Amino acid sequence: MEKKHKNIIVIFLFLFIVVIIGVSYAYWTFQASQETINRLNTNCLEVNIEEEQNNISLLKEFPITDKEAEALTPFTFKIHNTCNVDATYSVQLEVKDENDVLSDEYIALSYNGNSKELLNTYSTVDPTVKETDFTANKAYQITTGTIKAGEEKDFSLKLWVDESVDINDDAMNKNFTSKVTVTSENIHYAYYKEDLLNGADPVLGENLIPVIIDAKGEVKRANLEEKWYEYGKQEWANAVILADEAQEPEVGAVIDEDSIESYFVWIPRYKYKIWDEGNYTTRVEDETQLSSKVQPIEIQFETTNDIASNGSKATDWLTHPAFTAFGVNGIWVGKFESGYKDAESTKAAEVNPASADEAIEAAKKLQIKPNVYSWRSIQLANAHLVSYNYQRELDSHMMKNTEWGAVAYLTNSKYGRCKDNQCNDDSRVRVNNNDSHLTGYAARNNPTTGDIGSSTVEPCSSYPNACNEHGPSEAGSDGEYTVNYFNNLSTLASTTGNYTGIYDLSGGSLEFVLAGMEAESNSNIPASGQKISRNSGFKGKTLDGQEVTDGIDLPESKYYDVYSYSTNAYDYSRGILGDATKELGPFYKIHYRIESTGVENSDRTVSGWYKNTAFFPFGNESSSTPWFVRGGHFRSGFEAGPFYIGRTHGNGVNSISFRVVLAI
Repeated sequence: MEKKHKNIIVIFLFLFIVVIIGVSYAYWTFQASQETINRLNTNCLEVNIEEEQNNISLLKEFPITDKEAEALTPFTFKIHNTCNVDATYSVQLEVKDENDVLSDEYIALSYNGNSKELLNTYSTVDPTVKETDFTANKAYQITTGTIKAGEEKDFSLKLWVDESVDINDDAMNKNFTSKVTVTSENIHYAYYKEDLLNGADPVLGENLIPVIIDAKGEVKRANLEEKWYEYGKQEWANAVILADEAQEPEVGAVIDEDSIESYFVWIPRYKYKIWDEGNYTTRVEDETQLSSKVQPIEIQFETTNDIASNGSKATDWLTHPAFTAFGVNGIWVGKFESGYKDAESTKAAEVNPASADEAIEAAKKLQIKPNVYSWRSIQLANAHLVSYNYQRELDSHMMKNTEWGAVAYLTNSKYGRCKDNQCNDDSRVRVNNNDSHLTGYAARNNPTTGDIGSSTVEPCSSYPNACNEHGPSEAGSDGEYTVNYFNNLSTLASTTGNYTGIYDLSGGSLEFVLAGMEAESNSNIPASGQKISRNSGFKGKTLDGQEVTDGIDLPESKYYDVYSYSTNAYDYSRGILGDATKELGPFYKIHYRIESTGVENSDRTVSGWYKNTAFFPFGNESSSTPWFVRGGHFRSGFEAGPFYIGRTHGNGVNSISFRVVLAI
């Protein structure tokens, strides 16, 4: 980004042909034409010409009065700074080197509706256009300015022969041929960068405001020239999208929570050292063999300028697939589960749009904030449409399994919860045990057992500490068992152990990820669902051999992960390196008995990573579930967490939410 760019963009051609007819009067013909739209993309600027029509001809008697000039149709163009740094710009009118040029003292010019000025009153600058059919020998600087990162500016320009010209002036049989050019340069601020990231520093797109979140959860606009993140100290970069009516804050200003629509956290591009090749095709039936396999994951940050690592075996390095899929230096991940704007109860946030058009429109209802009700009961395809259409210019989309894995691995590194490169009980991400499905909450006590089944079962009061407590609260308030985001205890449920991390990866609601198993071997297309009555809303085959024809099409393949078909529920080898599934083995069968009631609970499968649940999608005649869910549920106890693997049919369920990612 620091690299200097100087781009000259030819926008359009003004051609004046001066013709004298007779002796006592003159007709001046002005003609400008453009057959196509010019568009040029650079690293930092995109300049477009937008015209009323492709071939424009304006015929007027010249000279004309200023009043008559008001009726002229202006030429318009737009400058769009697509970079994440500010830039300067200069709009110039460059004149072709030719014989019999009409003098600049006779030409009137008006831009952006300003009063006319004669061209000879503008400052001259060095011309830049040197083409085969057009070489400029003179250039006039029309206007200059600064354009912020992500900003757009519109321009309009009129030229005519000034009314002061008469028959005695040297203006007969003259030509005036010119081009408008835009010259731009990045403004070289001393932007803060962390050497540790090796260039994978945050990329800010349009609408993303960089922020600092302090130890009380207060949000301030960050100064890009000063430190606002430090991954070496588990302080991840955060940015917010403002609510529609909110005013953009000054640098250093506190941003009121009501002014924020969504929070995002930057996950820098990295490669990691593979520790387990993941060739597990069954589970261990003897839970006495269960032992912790948790270890700090080795990570090295890199950028797209580095040659990607393509390891596949233990001790190899692998550039994480979450970044290579989009060719980016990092992704912005929703800080919380997606919430439904204006919902004032958990039931009000259970919304499933009735059609694809309604789902696209419902994107306006999405918010990513603490202390709000997570959006649930939405069909998988509708969750995709909402996510995809939330911030299209930032390539918003629903989180994939591999993207979930990228967050999970960074969490379990020295840059997340394994401080000093040591993983221990403090490395566990505390569960969100709020059974009102409020975002950003955390359990007061660390659970000592896993999922106890139905929410009607009383918390395990006979166990010491907190067997598996969960409970409700009013939005923004603490409950008996659970604390809200602005209670500092909630940071135990963050991926960093502080307010800069990501929340709700453990507990809260289960989360859809756009990742599914094939309906049939080697199709490389996820199954729509279990059957017609339990499908995701995507077109395609179901696991029972039927066909969903009235759904929506799957998006481009980079937006989803697909897994091979199997009837073996414990064939974890089908996972993708980096997605936080196959590398978590061995996998174990465990059993719970609820001591307070004496009721036996069903067998469960967990991994050696924090004993998180590990159910992989599969299909058979009696039961089949093709889509992944992650993170666990408010009642999942210690089985919840970033390494939780679950499965579902894809239809809307009141316990399943989703998360949004930006790839810019």
